[in-house]
Amino acid sequence: MKKFLILLIMTVTVISGFAQKSAAVLMGHVEDENGQGIAFATLRFMVSDTSAKAVAEKIAGEDGSFIIDLPVGNRYFLIATGTSYNPTKKWIEIGDSAMHIVLIKKTNDLEAVTVKSTVPLISRKIDRVVMNVDDNALVAGKNSMEIMEMAPGMFVDRNGGISINGNAGVRVMVNGVMLQLSGDDLTAYLNNLRASDIKSIEIIAHPSAEYDAQGTGGIINIILKKKRTAGLTGNISAGYSIGRYPGNDQGLQLNYHQNKLTFTGNYSHYQNKGYNDITQQRDFPEDGIYDATNSIINRYNGHSARLGMTYDISQGQYLALGYNGSYNHSGSVTHSISNIHYPALPQNNFSSDGHFTDHNARNLNNFTFNYHLDTDTSGSNLEIKADYTQTNNNSTNLSVSQDLDAEGMPLRDTSFRYGMPNKARILTADIKYMQVFSPTTKLHFGGKYTGTRIDHVNQFSRIVDNNWTEDPAMYYQFHYREHILAGFMTLEGKVLNTEIQLGLRGEYTKTKGSLDAVTSSVNENDYFNLFPTVFVKRDLNENGSNYFSLSYNKRIERPYYNDLNPYVSYLDNYTIETGNPYLKPQFADNYEIGFTLANKYNFSVGYSQFRDEITQITHINADTALVEITRGNTGSTKRYSATLSIPVKITKWWNTNNTLQWRYENLQTAGFAIKQPLYYLQTAQDFKLGKTWSANLSAFYLNHAIEGNIFVSSISKVDIGIEKKLMDGNLKIRAGVTDLFLGRKISADIKYDDRLIHITQERQSRMFKVSLTYNFRKGKSFKTKKIESSSEDAQSRLQ
Repeated sequence: MKKFLILLIMTVTVISGFAQKSAAVLMGHVEDENGQGIAFATLRFMVSDTSAKAVAEKIAGEDGSFIIDLPVGNRYFLIATGTSYNPTKKWIEIGDSAMHIVLIKKTNDLEAVTVKSTVPLISRKIDRVVMNVDDNALVAGKNSMEIMEMAPGMFVDRNGGISINGNAGVRVMVNGVMLQLSGDDLTAYLNNLRASDIKSIEIIAHPSAEYDAQGTGGIINIILKKKRTAGLTGNISAGYSIGRYPGNDQGLQLNYHQNKLTFTGNYSHYQNKGYNDITQQRDFPEDGIYDATNSIINRYNGHSARLGMTYDISQGQYLALGYNGSYNHSGSVTHSISNIHYPALPQNNFSSDGHFTDHNARNLNNFTFNYHLDTDTSGSNLEIKADYTQTNNNSTNLSVSQDLDAEGMPLRDTSFRYGMPNKARILTADIKYMQVFSPTTKLHFGGKYTGTRIDHVNQFSRIVDNNWTEDPAMYYQFHYREHILAGFMTLEGKVLNTEIQLGLRGEYTKTKGSLDAVTSSVNENDYFNLFPTVFVKRDLNENGSNYFSLSYNKRIERPYYNDLNPYVSYLDNYTIETGNPYLKPQFADNYEIGFTLANKYNFSVGYSQFRDEITQITHINADTALVEITRGNTGSTKRYSATLSIPVKITKWWNTNNTLQWRYENLQTAGFAIKQPLYYLQTAQDFKLGKTWSANLSAFYLNHAIEGNIFVSSISKVDIGIEKKLMDGNLKIRAGVTDLFLGRKISADIKYDDRLIHITQERQSRMFKVSLTYNFRKGKSFKTKKIESSSEDAQSRLQ
């Protein structure tokens, strides 16, 4: 604890020193005759109009803005150039106000020719894979959860859990800001985030020390579209889907920029109805055979809003405030029919007919503050962020069931209901500084604090003498407190065509879980861990298109807050799910070696080792005959993988990207052990059918999957989509079909106590979707600032 306090004090002291500026500074903007910013214009400052060497040079930013330290004098001869523009040469006087430099566009025969580059679906950087979503017809009407299924090496399981290269525990960021959500809350948020809002998705399988150590599966960063036009811009969108049941979504995005102020706003609404049919068979005590059919109807209605304001204090310095809200209502009705057969004694057969109703109201409010300061012209900067998140979840459940004898006559009725109001409050604050010594040498360091407060109440009532009566034996309150103090440092450099990034992160964690019930308990933990990271990239040719890379990092997966809560939830007549307040974190070490050819073709091999793995535990209660599902630290896994990615341009109108992955799982738990290979194939086909038409096809195949003690047989999915652009591309009509051949129907076995439960599951996965998006704008070019949050851990564990 003391070490990190000292580190934070040193961080602030050093930052203060770096932030001091002694040189004269010139700020300005390079634009064309219409006031539009010119990206990456080159500026050269001379002491005279006959000088051969510039005393200072600068390349303007993407929006045409620049800031530069000038070493001598207050009068310079300026030469400004830009692609497709005539150069400007003139004497300038340095003053206090910002300078506007105008370049005139060249006029020649080439002006009539329009050259438009096509962004590939998949591109790669040293530490991540980028999936470019914008203008992809395949995403017609999809939400972000569905789009992520298309990303290389990614898989979304039947419960919405996300994995990268087979590693679960993936956390999700939006525009570099970690979502403080998980479980149903995360699924609800991602269902509301529509394709029309998304520019690209970054898959960071091995995060550096700059990121929180939480999450053994890596990080997904969703990049939203950013408007770059001053005045008023925005878009409106609407979508409709139909499977067995219909769904619809609507969205509105507005951006306004005036002088130093920028305002952004986004609203979206999503609602649907779906089904989930489940069957299961298993052994029952006393040589019985159990089979059940669950027919579930789900309804979902969600609203989300994002608001942001940025104030430019000066060039390279701004303040930003943000708000994110999510308001979701969901419900399900389950009709469960269970039959227990005794082949030797059929007169003892009996059945149960039950109805289970579940209602959930989930509200999230997130407030962010961000201060950014460029401390010099080379890119060094200071970031101070603060974040406050509050969630209120209110879940109510009603169970009504009747047991029948072998002749179908009633034996007993059982009715109960329970409510589970839950509140979470999370405060985070962090400070980061990046010092740029050269374009290839950078030092990052900083510190962070996260405080979490969770309060949960369980209220249980049952029918007694035809009246609802509270059961004090089932009532409890659960209170959880967590404090995390972290510090990190990373150093980037390049030696002999080899890029190297070394990082170290330290995290001190203190937790306390208090259970107030008939039998009360307190569980406290206090631990400190170091998390090193190493990234190496070695160029194998002069332009760097062929390179070798390797990486290592250590990660931690703290339990989801809801898993620590000792709740009891009835899934059907004879299946319950419970929490475990004594869960400990799991740890993972990840290694990867890769080779990339022509910046496109990639082959990599990886190894991951998990310790104290949090796995699902299933067993039968001998007294109640209930299947009880919980989670515990009973597992360890060694995972070997090899991945081959091959993009191919078949013709000028047909591009394809293919990923083949082989994994070998060596899984050990208290209840079972398994050693088994897995094969995963993904393909995406993109067709350009003229200037305004395009089509896409994507598919995946997995020979089987392992989710804790659940062993799933082969899964596949084929999606197709088509898009038409109208009104100079401002209006887009997209249509598509998901899971064309119903390959996501699941057949699985659950292993427990040397026994098996066989289940099948079918959801509303095949749907026809159509969407319309219209973009409008009025004004000049500008570049929005990214409103960041300091929340990079705790929200990801909310349930």
